This record gives sequence, C-alpha cells and structure tokens, in this order.
Amino acid sequence: MKLYEINAELEQALEQLDFDWETGEIGENYDDELFQRVQKLAIERQELLQYLAKVALNYKAEAAAIKEEEARLKKRRDVLDNKYESLVNVLDRECAGQKTDLGVATVKYRKSVSTEIDDEQKCLEWLQAKGYDNAWSIPKPEVKIDKNELKKIHKTEAEIPGVDFIEKNSCSLG
Repeated sequence: MKLYEINAELEQALEQLDFDWETGEIGENYDDELFQRVQKLAIERQELLQYLAKVALNYKAEAAAIKEEEARLKKRRDVLDNKYESLVNVLDRECAGQKTDLGVATVKYRKSVSTEIDDEQKCLEWLQAKGYDNAWSIPKPEVKIDKNELKKIHKTEAEIPGVDFIEKNSCSLG
C-alpha cells in the first residue's frame, strides 16, 4: 500500500471512530474493529516512513561515497597530468621547437598568443573610445575585460594600450 493510500484510509477511519485521542474517552459509537484497523494503519504508516528514511539515508551515503571516489580520482588524475606535463617538457626541450616523429607519437608545436592586461583602466578607456563595447562588461563589483575579444581586436589593431600579447609555442604530443 502506498503512503498516500494509507494516509487517506487512516483519515477516513479516524473520522468514523468515536474516540477522543486527547482524553482517551470512548464514545457510544466506538467500534473495536475500526480501532484495531486504525492501529494497524498507523503501524503500516510508521514502517513505510522508516523504510523511506532508510532509502534516503542509503542515497545520501552512496552520494558521499561517490563524492569521495571523485576526489580520489581527481587527485590521481592530477598526478598523472603533472607527470605527463613533465615528460612533454623534456620532449619539448630535446626537440627544440622542431616537429619530431618518434614512431609511437609525434612532438608537435602550435603558435599561441597569451593576453596579459597590464593597465586595465587604460585598456578600458581605449576600448570605450574605439567602440568595442562587446569586449568589456560590468559585473559586480568591477569591470571585466574579455581577453578573447581582445585577441580578436588585436588581429585588426596593431596595439591596444595597457595590454601585452605574448607569442609562445605550445608543445603537444599526438
């Protein structure tokens, strides 16, 4: 029987039962069978609530175990990522910027540009003067400049005041 069915049947039986729960007085229309039915329904309801509580606690415990496992796996992944980066750095140093086929993998290089904002106010004033309104926003509490938009602007503008574009070679193993 479902909880809502038990509750509905229990409510109906309590309305029919001539019994004062606060004082314990039995009315003249009291039915012993109905009283036993109310007690049985109350026990069923209590058992069902206990079952639901157990299921909820199991879900909570399983979620905590998964969270713990995620943390353990993240820590393990970070260690492996660091080892990978260290070995790629060695390969990068030894290949000296040259694409190198190693048989099992190839050391490759890709040019990338890093955007560093030295003077945010100067950059913001320049962006506003030039009408690049999509390159900055005003989240609370301060102005935020979009570095990706700055890279796009840099393709058409030689220089942006307060911003340095640093070219570097990114090494990868593929």
